[in-house]
Amino acid sequence: MALKPTQMHIDSLDGLRGIAVAAVLLFHAGYISGGYLGVNLFFVLSGFLISRSLLADLHEYGRIRLGRFYLRRLRRLAPALLAMVSVVGISASSIYPDESLSGIRSTGFATLLYFANWKAIYSGQSYWEALSGVKPFEHTWSLSIEEQVYLVWPMVLVVFGTLLRRLRPATVLTVAAISMAVTSVAALSYLYGAEVTLARIYYGSDVRSFSVAVGAAFAGAHDHRVFAAVMRHRLTKGAVLVSAPFVVASLFLFDSSNRQLYAGRVPGFELLAGLMIATIVRNPDWVASRLLSFRGLVALGKISYGLYVWHWPVFVALDHQDVLATTWMMPVAKFGLSLALAIGSYFIIELPGRYRLGDRPWLLLFAASLLAASLALVAGTRAAPRDDIGTPTAIARTESIEALGTIPAVPIPSLPDSSSSSTSGRSPVVLVVGDSQAFELLYRGSGAAYNRLDKPYSVFLGCGIGPGLPKQGDVVFGRDLDGADCSLVIDAWRDAVGRSEPDLVLIHVGAWEVFDRQIGSETLLFGTPEWDEAVAKQIQLVNRIFSSETTSVAWMAAPCYYEGDGTKDFPERLEPARTAHWNEILRAEAASDDVIVLDYDRFTCVGPDAGERPSSPDFRWDGVHLTEAGAETVWEWIYTRPELRSVLATED
Repeated sequence: MALKPTQMHIDSLDGLRGIAVAAVLLFHAGYISGGYLGVNLFFVLSGFLISRSLLADLHEYGRIRLGRFYLRRLRRLAPALLAMVSVVGISASSIYPDESLSGIRSTGFATLLYFANWKAIYSGQSYWEALSGVKPFEHTWSLSIEEQVYLVWPMVLVVFGTLLRRLRPATVLTVAAISMAVTSVAALSYLYGAEVTLARIYYGSDVRSFSVAVGAAFAGAHDHRVFAAVMRHRLTKGAVLVSAPFVVASLFLFDSSNRQLYAGRVPGFELLAGLMIATIVRNPDWVASRLLSFRGLVALGKISYGLYVWHWPVFVALDHQDVLATTWMMPVAKFGLSLALAIGSYFIIELPGRYRLGDRPWLLLFAASLLAASLALVAGTRAAPRDDIGTPTAIARTESIEALGTIPAVPIPSLPDSSSSSTSGRSPVVLVVGDSQAFELLYRGSGAAYNRLDKPYSVFLGCGIGPGLPKQGDVVFGRDLDGADCSLVIDAWRDAVGRSEPDLVLIHVGAWEVFDRQIGSETLLFGTPEWDEAVAKQIQLVNRIFSSETTSVAWMAAPCYYEGDGTKDFPERLEPARTAHWNEILRAEAASDDVIVLDYDRFTCVGPDAGERPSSPDFRWDGVHLTEAGAETVWEWIYTRPELRSVLATED
């Protein structure tokens, strides 16, 4: 008994699409924390709808017409994507800094090949802090997963249909979908136990196939009388109405940095979404179906694909324009331009691509458009990375160069060997993050205080916390010692706190916070109101990433630096007023965010608060980085801070 679509349930599903794309846009604009789940809702909807389409083929022709299926999917998805890639490619060199162009080009080609999610995994980038870099194609990972599933899922059905040829097509589809869901859960369990990065779990097609499988399973179950009766029962509809607030609340409350979400809450969200879709489709006159058929939501749903494709490049491009940066017009411009492009894309590009051309002309046009998009990427991003992007000489000169070379290009937290009582489960876990100062605090650490703590870390050698990149004159420092992009700092820290679940996050920076900053095409001069505002917002961002009910956050105030190799080429570090200004902003934001700032400046500066501080060469061998004696002294000082006493208390 195949279910025939009605206009009401088509409208209600478009309404769900409208909610999903609105959630994603609001998340990307920074207004809600769980809006990324809109993508999960898209996946469940896609699994349901493409599976219904495949079932229709089986009922009408007795087989799945793979060629027709793939061509329909390509006609539906490729035109808008090719247009977007072409526009971004053509305009890239005039909008974005030169050092970002090679990354835009490589990700653009990965987008055209529907491989963007795996490129993101291999390159170490993360989705959740996309604003920390220049990545106009950041959002295309989900489109890549969708196409990968579209490629594999029909062939899986063909295999199951051959093995289970005596069963009804709907039963075969349901069994295949449940098998895919179980396989995806097994992959998630393995990856979760292997402690891979959160990005691997978030981007992986194997893990993400669960969402599509949920939708597919409900699509197959629809043709079973018992299931249909259950979906129409008032108890089922009541359960869906009761769970609807949870689904909506998830869009506002789920924080993507929590690894536990992917072990339970996100799959639960997807199952509820699948149940909601199935119930709506079986009850087109139901109150929930009517609410979702609201004309505005339906209209938004119809252009949802184009809106998703175009909105992120618009957001990133406008973020690099000075005119709107600090005005209320920025969100208006972002949403307005995104809507305008989506509407134009729908009527000018998408609808003609789906309905107004025969297969052969369309394939010829597709090949030409693919070539044009590729040429646009090459031509628009051909500028070489700037010669003045350099490796900070202060770090390159360090005497511990061999040890520093062991830090991975995109650092992930790991527990260094120490005599801490990690096996007893009683040692506080202190996640150390920062630049090379943080690394040498760990690398050279010793003593009783050092050994009583478990110390995972995530450090970038030669990178500040942002925003943007530190700049000295015309030189922008955009790479750490091992070549990692400094814009990945925030992404790596978000992943690190999710993996290590620390009691305390200790943030040690300062050497790169006393410079001018390059943000996109704009230079912010140190100490100007624009610099102050940008830095304050970045400190707020870091505080939000690390703060939780179970984790305390402690910044080490920027210390006084001494003359030496670490300051010879960086006179900014020897200006006390610069260090004091950074610390003033840090303390103001820390007070409003209820985080701790340790008075490391008073501990290291000459004055009555310096105590028995060792002499300069004994304390920091190059004026910036600690000696072994200095590191031991600092760990003892940290361990005895009254404000950390409750966090660092250990059981004897």
